[in-house]
Amino acid sequence: MIANAHASAARTFRARKLFQRLAAAAMTASLAALPIGMGAPGAQAKVASRCLATTTASAASVQDTLLSAQRDLELTRRELSQAKSTLRHARSVLSRCRSNRRRCALARSAATDASAHVTRLRRRLKVDAKKISRAREAQAARMSRLRERKRGHKHSGPPVESTTEEAPGSTTKEPSQSTTEEASEPTTASEPTTIEAPSTVEGSTPSSEASSLPLEESSTSFEAGLDSGTNLALDVEGAQALKARLVRIEFPVDDTPTQMEPVIAAYARVGIRVLPLAGFYGSMPTPQQARDLAEWASVFGPGGSFWVGRPDGNLAIRDIEFGNETSYGYQYGDNAGEPSYQARARTYAIRVKEAAEAIDATSQHVGILAQEDDWTGDWANGMFEAVPNLSSYVAGWTIHPYGPEWQGRVRDLIKQTTSHGASASIPIDVTEWGLATDNGRCLSDNYGWNPCMTYEEAAGALDSTVAEMRRMLGSRLGMFILYQVRDQQRSGSTNDREAYFGALQHELQPKGAFTTAVERLLASE
Repeated sequence: MIANAHASAARTFRARKLFQRLAAAAMTASLAALPIGMGAPGAQAKVASRCLATTTASAASVQDTLLSAQRDLELTRRELSQAKSTLRHARSVLSRCRSNRRRCALARSAATDASAHVTRLRRRLKVDAKKISRAREAQAARMSRLRERKRGHKHSGPPVESTTEEAPGSTTKEPSQSTTEEASEPTTASEPTTIEAPSTVEGSTPSSEASSLPLEESSTSFEAGLDSGTNLALDVEGAQALKARLVRIEFPVDDTPTQMEPVIAAYARVGIRVLPLAGFYGSMPTPQQARDLAEWASVFGPGGSFWVGRPDGNLAIRDIEFGNETSYGYQYGDNAGEPSYQARARTYAIRVKEAAEAIDATSQHVGILAQEDDWTGDWANGMFEAVPNLSSYVAGWTIHPYGPEWQGRVRDLIKQTTSHGASASIPIDVTEWGLATDNGRCLSDNYGWNPCMTYEEAAGALDSTVAEMRRMLGSRLGMFILYQVRDQQRSGSTNDREAYFGALQHELQPKGAFTTAVERLLASE
């Protein structure tokens, strides 16, 4: 859902444009009332010049309408991307909640709501595409009239410079005549070359501006890893077979080190370090729960009690990820722009601060990873409102940029944190990214990728995405964690996308070129 602030701005924009159109119509009517034979050539030139100015302003107004439609389309596409991510996670949680009835009920409700929201957004995309098509047709017609008026103006006598002026932003270039309406999720790739989206639209920074983003050198080393699944034995075996060195695992925020120890020990036995995710699905941790993360650091951090007398102390945890997609609305039933959403952002920041301070008091070098994954900016605004120096407690910003259009979300993160004074050297950690493939069999969806991807196509998408992300972020890219170790279902058993994000098949069989690409990623530095 679009934030209230944006909706208000959109209403102001539309009102202003309506006023401009009414003014232009009034001017046209007043000119039409003038006598046809006004006598002096100079007077005729003035009339022609005023008509030209009116037509130019009208063309500029149509151009503004087209820009507005394009902005609406982009906003809908971004909201759809977030809704898809919401749906994916809700289904993922639903597949893992068999032992917790309350969590299953919440997850089932969240999945149903998210699915309905995705359907609504897809309908809205079609409406937005039709608006753009109509605006392009209107622009072509107005531009044609403008050219005719200009040709007539050249023969109407000497131009009167004081009355001939073009509206700001107007152009006389030939616009594209394309009115093709895309059937599913339209893009703006085929927009007329005479139209340029303003740089003030959130998340619309073109890729050519990547080098101008604030990306200071960071001492962070790149680490690739895997997200775990629901079967500890098979996940450990699969991660070991892939030669992973890092695995991300969710533990409830109120878990004790004793409860966590068997999992961390199982991975340590095969030489794999764990990134613990402190989870609090659909709720917010208490101050005490946040401070208790210091116990995780004391036991499993560098030199912690778990590693005493062991030869693999190099596998000690280095960070704790605080919350999973807490800035998404599916867990809480709200969206950016709503008071509860902003209140959650403020509470989240305070808990991050409390957890970091408690860990610092132990003298352990374990960082807190805080999420910053909301293109509207509401999440960042709420966090920094509650804790203005939040960045001093954060060891990395986490984001889950699924899909081929991840760049905008990463740029949003950078812009938002930088605008609040956060250091440009804080690492950006992609703690979930993935794509679904059952070797060419068509699935329900794939976050904008081809839903019928072969293993070879998936390998190419993985390679190119990681390469582009590393070029864009340089040494600021900390972790890139692939979702997930193995497929959740056997090949061919369902067309549900969520079942086939694995680097390996359900029974740990390789996925051809895709598995090879994952192994290559995990070996990279």
